[in-house]
Amino acid sequence: MKTYHWIAAVLGLLMFAAALWQLEVADSGLVVTNTKVDGLPITLISPDDDDSAGRPLVLVGHGVAGSRVIMRGYALTFAHAGYNVALWDFAGHGSNPNPMPEERDENTLVADADAARTAAQANGFAVDRTAVLGHSMGSGMALSYGITHPETMATIAVSPVSRDVSPVLPRNLLLLAEGLDQRFVENAEELLQQAGGQGGDPQDGTARQMEVIPGVEHITILFSSTAQQFARRWLDDTFGPQPGASDFTDRRMMWYLLGLVGTLLFFWSLSPLINSLDDGYEEEGMMTVGRRIGALLIGALGATGILYVLSSAGLNLNQLLSLIHI
Repeated sequence: MKTYHWIAAVLGLLMFAAALWQLEVADSGLVVTNTKVDGLPITLISPDDDDSAGRPLVLVGHGVAGSRVIMRGYALTFAHAGYNVALWDFAGHGSNPNPMPEERDENTLVADADAARTAAQANGFAVDRTAVLGHSMGSGMALSYGITHPETMATIAVSPVSRDVSPVLPRNLLLLAEGLDQRFVENAEELLQQAGGQGGDPQDGTARQMEVIPGVEHITILFSSTAQQFARRWLDDTFGPQPGASDFTDRRMMWYLLGLVGTLLFFWSLSPLINSLDDGYEEEGMMTVGRRIGALLIGALGATGILYVLSSAGLNLNQLLSLIHI
Protein backbone atom coordinates (compact mmCIF):
# COMPACT_ATOMS: atom_id res chain seq x y z
CA MET A 1 0.00 0.00 0.00
CA LYS A 2 1.19 3.49 -0.80
CA THR A 3 1.38 6.33 1.68
CA TYR A 4 -1.82 7.96 0.49
CA HIS A 5 -3.67 4.67 1.01
CA TRP A 6 -2.57 4.62 4.64
CA ILE A 7 -3.61 8.25 5.04
CA ALA A 8 -7.01 7.47 3.50
CA ALA A 9 -7.44 4.49 5.84
CA VAL A 10 -6.70 6.56 8.95
CA LEU A 11 -8.89 9.43 7.74
CA GLY A 12 -11.76 7.05 6.98
CA LEU A 13 -11.56 5.51 10.45
CA LEU A 14 -11.46 8.95 12.07
CA MET A 15 -14.49 10.08 10.08
CA PHE A 16 -16.43 6.96 11.05
CA ALA A 17 -15.42 7.29 14.71
CA ALA A 18 -16.43 10.96 14.78
CA ALA A 19 -19.81 10.13 13.25
CA LEU A 20 -20.40 7.29 15.70
CA TRP A 21 -19.47 9.53 18.63
CA GLN A 22 -21.76 12.36 17.54
CA LEU A 23 -24.68 10.00 16.95
CA GLU A 24 -24.26 8.63 20.45
CA VAL A 25 -23.99 12.18 21.86
CA ALA A 26 -27.48 12.88 20.50
CA ASP A 27 -28.86 10.54 23.20
CA SER A 28 -26.68 11.89 26.00
CA GLY A 29 -28.60 13.02 29.05
CA LEU A 30 -31.60 10.94 28.00
CA VAL A 31 -33.02 7.55 28.96
CA VAL A 32 -34.13 5.42 26.00
CA THR A 33 -36.32 2.40 26.73
CA ASN A 34 -37.65 -0.09 24.17
CA THR A 35 -40.68 -2.16 25.05
CA LYS A 36 -43.69 -3.91 23.53
CA VAL A 37 -47.40 -3.87 24.28
CA ASP A 38 -49.34 -6.71 22.64
CA GLY A 39 -46.66 -6.89 19.93
CA LEU A 40 -46.59 -3.13 19.34
CA PRO A 41 -42.93 -1.96 19.41
CA ILE A 42 -42.61 1.23 21.47
CA THR A 43 -39.69 3.50 22.30
CA LEU A 44 -39.84 5.76 25.34
CA ILE A 45 -37.39 8.66 25.63
CA SER A 46 -37.12 10.89 28.69
CA PRO A 47 -34.66 13.26 30.36
CA ASP A 48 -32.32 11.47 32.73
CA ASP A 49 -33.21 13.29 35.94
CA ASP A 50 -35.41 13.05 39.02
CA ASP A 51 -38.18 15.18 37.46
CA SER A 52 -38.79 12.95 34.45
CA ALA A 53 -41.81 11.08 35.85
CA GLY A 54 -43.97 14.18 36.12
CA ARG A 55 -43.09 15.84 32.82
CA PRO A 56 -45.62 16.27 29.99
CA LEU A 57 -45.86 13.35 27.56
CA VAL A 58 -45.68 13.72 23.77
CA LEU A 59 -46.98 10.91 21.55
CA VAL A 60 -45.22 10.80 18.15
CA GLY A 61 -46.62 8.85 15.18
CA HIS A 62 -44.98 8.28 11.79
CA GLY A 63 -46.37 8.26 8.25
CA VAL A 64 -46.79 5.62 5.53
CA ALA A 65 -43.54 3.70 4.87
CA GLY A 66 -42.00 5.39 7.91
CA SER A 67 -41.18 4.18 11.40
CA ARG A 68 -40.39 5.49 14.87
CA VAL A 69 -36.75 5.71 13.77
CA ILE A 70 -37.51 8.35 11.14
CA MET A 71 -39.36 10.43 13.75
CA ARG A 72 -36.41 10.37 16.13
CA GLY A 73 -35.37 13.96 15.33
CA TYR A 74 -38.63 15.33 16.74
CA ALA A 75 -38.42 12.95 19.70
CA LEU A 76 -34.87 13.99 20.60
CA THR A 77 -35.75 17.69 20.22
CA PHE A 78 -38.65 17.26 22.64
CA ALA A 79 -36.77 15.07 25.12
CA HIS A 80 -33.84 17.50 25.32
CA ALA A 81 -36.42 20.26 25.84
CA GLY A 82 -37.65 18.43 28.94
CA TYR A 83 -40.55 16.31 27.67
CA ASN A 84 -41.22 12.60 27.87
CA VAL A 85 -41.77 11.06 24.44
CA ALA A 86 -43.37 7.84 23.19
CA LEU A 87 -42.88 6.55 19.63
CA TRP A 88 -44.10 3.35 18.02
CA ASP A 89 -44.29 1.43 14.74
CA PHE A 90 -47.72 1.12 13.17
CA ALA A 91 -48.69 -2.30 11.77
CA GLY A 92 -46.66 -3.20 8.69
CA HIS A 93 -43.98 -0.63 9.50
CA GLY A 94 -40.58 -0.75 11.18
CA SER A 95 -40.29 -3.76 13.45
CA ASN A 96 -44.03 -4.26 13.88
CA PRO A 97 -44.67 -7.84 12.61
CA ASN A 98 -48.39 -7.34 12.08
CA PRO A 99 -49.44 -6.79 8.44
CA MET A 100 -50.66 -3.37 7.40
CA PRO A 101 -54.43 -3.38 6.88
CA GLU A 102 -55.58 -3.18 3.25
CA GLU A 103 -57.74 -0.21 4.21
CA ARG A 104 -56.39 2.36 6.62
CA ASP A 105 -58.32 2.14 9.89
CA GLU A 106 -58.16 5.40 11.83
CA ASN A 107 -59.47 3.70 14.97
CA THR A 108 -56.57 1.22 14.87
CA LEU A 109 -54.04 4.03 14.53
CA VAL A 110 -55.57 5.86 17.49
CA ALA A 111 -55.60 2.60 19.48
CA ASP A 112 -51.84 2.26 18.89
CA ALA A 113 -51.35 5.77 20.29
CA ASP A 114 -53.40 4.77 23.32
CA ALA A 115 -51.20 1.69 23.76
CA ALA A 116 -48.08 3.86 23.67
CA ARG A 117 -49.61 6.16 26.27
CA THR A 118 -50.40 3.14 28.45
CA ALA A 119 -46.81 1.91 28.09
CA ALA A 120 -45.53 5.34 29.14
CA GLN A 121 -47.77 5.26 32.20
CA ALA A 122 -46.60 1.74 33.06
CA ASN A 123 -43.03 3.04 32.82
CA GLY A 124 -43.81 5.61 35.52
CA PHE A 125 -44.55 8.63 33.31
CA ALA A 126 -47.42 10.98 34.10
CA VAL A 127 -50.11 11.05 31.40
CA ASP A 128 -52.34 13.81 32.72
CA ARG A 129 -50.63 16.35 30.44
CA THR A 130 -50.36 14.87 26.97
CA ALA A 131 -49.69 16.21 23.47
CA VAL A 132 -49.65 14.34 20.17
CA LEU A 133 -47.69 14.82 16.93
CA GLY A 134 -47.96 12.89 13.70
CA HIS A 135 -46.61 13.03 10.15
CA SER A 136 -48.77 12.40 7.07
CA MET A 137 -50.73 9.22 7.92
CA GLY A 138 -49.66 9.91 11.50
CA SER A 139 -51.07 13.44 11.24
CA GLY A 140 -54.48 11.89 10.62
CA MET A 141 -53.96 9.83 13.75
CA ALA A 142 -52.89 12.93 15.70
CA LEU A 143 -55.89 14.98 14.57
CA SER A 144 -58.30 12.13 15.34
CA TYR A 145 -56.61 11.53 18.68
CA GLY A 146 -56.94 15.19 19.66
CA ILE A 147 -60.62 15.11 18.73
CA THR A 148 -61.52 11.80 20.43
CA HIS A 149 -59.34 12.58 23.45
CA PRO A 150 -60.36 16.15 24.34
CA GLU A 151 -58.04 16.11 27.35
CA THR A 152 -55.09 16.18 24.91
CA MET A 153 -53.56 19.60 25.47
CA ALA A 154 -51.81 20.11 22.09
CA THR A 155 -51.98 18.53 18.64
CA ILE A 156 -49.26 18.98 16.02
CA ALA A 157 -49.95 17.81 12.46
CA VAL A 158 -46.88 17.61 10.20
CA SER A 159 -47.79 17.28 6.49
CA PRO A 160 -51.44 17.26 7.53
CA VAL A 161 -54.13 15.17 5.86
CA SER A 162 -57.81 16.11 5.85
CA ARG A 163 -59.91 15.60 8.96
CA ASP A 164 -63.04 17.18 10.41
CA VAL A 165 -61.64 19.63 12.94
CA SER A 166 -63.48 22.47 14.68
CA PRO A 167 -62.72 25.69 16.59
CA VAL A 168 -62.96 23.59 19.77
CA LEU A 169 -61.09 20.37 18.96
CA PRO A 170 -58.30 19.49 18.73
CA ARG A 171 -57.01 21.84 21.39
CA ASN A 172 -53.99 24.00 20.56
CA LEU A 173 -53.62 22.92 16.94
CA LEU A 174 -50.33 23.49 15.08
CA LEU A 175 -50.15 22.70 11.36
CA LEU A 176 -46.73 22.30 9.71
CA ALA A 177 -46.72 22.00 5.91
CA GLU A 178 -43.82 21.50 3.51
CA GLY A 179 -43.22 24.44 1.19
CA LEU A 180 -42.33 22.22 -1.78
CA ASP A 181 -45.62 20.29 -1.79
CA GLN A 182 -48.64 22.47 -2.44
CA ARG A 183 -51.10 19.66 -1.64
CA PHE A 184 -50.23 19.69 2.02
CA VAL A 185 -50.15 23.48 2.15
CA GLU A 186 -53.72 23.45 0.83
CA ASN A 187 -54.72 20.77 3.35
CA ALA A 188 -53.26 22.88 6.15
CA GLU A 189 -55.06 26.01 4.96
CA GLU A 190 -58.37 24.15 4.85
CA LEU A 191 -57.84 22.69 8.31
CA LEU A 192 -56.89 26.09 9.70
CA GLN A 193 -60.08 27.60 8.31
CA GLN A 194 -62.19 24.79 9.80
CA ALA A 195 -60.43 25.25 13.13
CA GLY A 196 -61.39 28.91 13.32
CA GLY A 197 -58.36 30.59 11.81
CA GLN A 198 -55.02 31.76 13.13
CA GLY A 199 -54.88 32.97 16.73
CA GLY A 200 -56.32 31.90 20.06
CA ASP A 201 -54.81 31.39 23.50
CA PRO A 202 -52.76 28.27 24.33
CA GLN A 203 -53.75 28.58 27.98
CA ASP A 204 -57.40 27.84 27.22
CA GLY A 205 -56.68 25.42 24.37
CA THR A 206 -57.92 27.64 21.54
CA ALA A 207 -54.54 28.41 19.90
CA ARG A 208 -54.36 27.74 16.15
CA GLN A 209 -51.32 28.25 13.96
CA MET A 210 -50.11 27.21 10.51
CA GLU A 211 -46.49 27.35 9.36
CA VAL A 212 -45.15 26.59 5.90
CA ILE A 213 -41.60 25.28 6.18
CA PRO A 214 -39.60 26.59 3.22
CA GLY A 215 -37.31 24.41 1.12
CA VAL A 216 -38.56 21.02 2.32
CA GLU A 217 -40.83 18.33 0.90
CA HIS A 218 -42.73 15.39 2.32
CA ILE A 219 -39.72 13.53 3.73
CA THR A 220 -37.18 16.26 4.42
CA ILE A 221 -39.65 18.07 6.69
CA LEU A 222 -38.93 15.24 9.13
CA PHE A 223 -35.29 16.37 9.35
CA SER A 224 -35.96 20.12 9.32
CA SER A 225 -34.65 21.83 12.44
CA THR A 226 -37.00 24.72 11.62
CA ALA A 227 -40.05 22.44 11.77
CA GLN A 228 -38.76 20.72 14.91
CA GLN A 229 -38.23 24.04 16.69
CA PHE A 230 -41.71 25.28 15.74
CA ALA A 231 -43.11 22.10 17.29
CA ARG A 232 -40.97 22.47 20.40
CA ARG A 233 -42.04 26.10 20.91
CA TRP A 234 -45.67 25.06 20.51
CA LEU A 235 -45.26 22.60 23.37
CA ASP A 236 -43.55 25.26 25.49
CA ASP A 237 -46.42 27.68 24.80
CA THR A 238 -48.87 25.00 25.90
CA PHE A 239 -47.12 23.52 28.93
CA GLY A 240 -44.59 26.22 29.77
CA PRO A 241 -40.81 25.80 29.39
CA GLN A 242 -39.65 22.65 31.16
CA PRO A 243 -37.02 22.57 33.93
CA GLY A 244 -33.58 21.50 32.75
CA ALA A 245 -34.49 22.08 29.10
CA SER A 246 -31.66 22.31 26.61
CA ASP A 247 -31.55 23.22 22.93
CA PHE A 248 -30.96 20.39 20.49
CA THR A 249 -30.41 20.64 16.74
CA ASP A 250 -30.80 17.38 14.88
CA ARG A 251 -27.71 17.00 12.68
CA ARG A 252 -27.73 13.21 12.64
CA MET A 253 -28.20 12.99 8.86
CA MET A 254 -24.96 14.93 8.39
CA TRP A 255 -23.16 12.53 10.72
CA TYR A 256 -24.66 9.48 8.99
CA LEU A 257 -23.32 10.85 5.71
CA LEU A 258 -19.89 11.48 7.21
CA GLY A 259 -19.81 7.94 8.59
CA LEU A 260 -20.78 6.51 5.19
CA VAL A 261 -18.07 8.53 3.42
CA GLY A 262 -15.52 7.44 6.02
CA THR A 263 -16.48 3.79 5.58
CA LEU A 264 -16.18 4.00 1.79
CA LEU A 265 -12.85 5.81 2.08
CA PHE A 266 -11.47 3.17 4.45
CA PHE A 267 -12.39 0.26 2.20
CA TRP A 268 -11.11 2.11 -0.87
CA SER A 269 -7.77 2.39 0.90
CA LEU A 270 -7.69 -1.41 1.17
CA SER A 271 -8.11 -1.88 -2.59
CA PRO A 272 -4.35 -2.52 -3.19
CA LEU A 273 -4.46 -5.39 -0.70
CA ILE A 274 -7.55 -6.84 -2.35
CA ASN A 275 -6.04 -6.49 -5.82
CA SER A 276 -2.87 -8.25 -4.68
CA LEU A 277 -4.94 -11.36 -3.96
CA ASP A 278 -5.55 -11.73 -7.70
CA ASP A 279 -1.95 -12.88 -8.18
CA GLY A 280 -2.70 -16.37 -6.97
CA TYR A 281 -5.96 -16.84 -8.85
CA GLU A 282 -6.52 -18.77 -12.03
CA GLU A 283 -5.99 -17.04 -15.35
CA GLU A 284 -9.63 -16.03 -15.66
CA GLY A 285 -9.41 -14.38 -12.24
CA MET A 286 -11.87 -16.65 -10.47
CA MET A 287 -11.31 -17.68 -6.87
CA THR A 288 -11.13 -21.39 -6.09
CA VAL A 289 -13.98 -22.95 -4.12
CA GLY A 290 -11.69 -23.35 -1.13
CA ARG A 291 -10.73 -19.69 -1.16
CA ARG A 292 -14.37 -18.64 -1.40
CA ILE A 293 -15.41 -20.82 1.53
CA GLY A 294 -12.44 -19.58 3.54
CA ALA A 295 -13.29 -15.94 2.81
CA LEU A 296 -16.91 -16.49 3.89
CA LEU A 297 -15.87 -18.20 7.12
CA ILE A 298 -13.26 -15.55 7.97
CA GLY A 299 -15.73 -12.75 7.25
CA ALA A 300 -18.52 -14.32 9.32
CA LEU A 301 -16.27 -15.20 12.26
CA GLY A 302 -14.53 -11.84 12.11
CA ALA A 303 -17.82 -9.89 12.13
CA THR A 304 -19.15 -12.02 14.98
CA GLY A 305 -15.97 -11.45 16.96
CA ILE A 306 -16.07 -7.69 16.45
CA LEU A 307 -19.72 -7.51 17.55
CA TYR A 308 -18.93 -9.67 20.61
CA VAL A 309 -16.07 -7.39 21.63
CA LEU A 310 -18.19 -4.25 21.15
CA SER A 311 -21.05 -5.77 23.15
CA SER A 312 -18.68 -6.84 25.94
CA ALA A 313 -17.30 -3.30 26.04
CA GLY A 314 -20.80 -2.04 26.89
CA LEU A 315 -22.02 -0.85 23.49
CA ASN A 316 -25.80 -1.34 23.32
CA LEU A 317 -25.99 -2.90 19.87
CA ASN A 318 -29.78 -3.11 19.76
CA GLN A 319 -29.85 0.70 19.76
CA LEU A 320 -26.73 1.32 17.68
CA LEU A 321 -27.04 4.59 15.71
CA SER A 322 -30.75 4.64 16.73
CA LEU A 323 -31.43 2.44 13.71
CA ILE A 324 -32.05 -1.00 15.24
CA HIS A 325 -34.81 -1.68 17.73
CA ILE A 326 -36.80 -4.55 19.12
